[in-house]
Amino acid sequence: MCKEATGSHGQIIGSLSYFSQINQSTFWSNLPHSEGYDYNRVLREIASRADSAISTVYDDLQKRRIL
Repeated sequence: MCKEATGSHGQIIGSLSYFSQINQSTFWSNLPHSEGYDYNRVLREIASRADSAISTVYDDLQKRRIL
């Protein structure tokens, strides 16, 4: 019996719902915008969140020994 590996969000690693959850929780939630559009600040925030998303995927794969 094959059991699919799940990530820290409870989704099957690599599935659409897995990446949708990561995107929702890291990239698009609460982007700072109260002070207008400071594109440099927004891009730095997105880069930071991208790093966090990549770390989440990597950690999930390492925990399941897929890599």
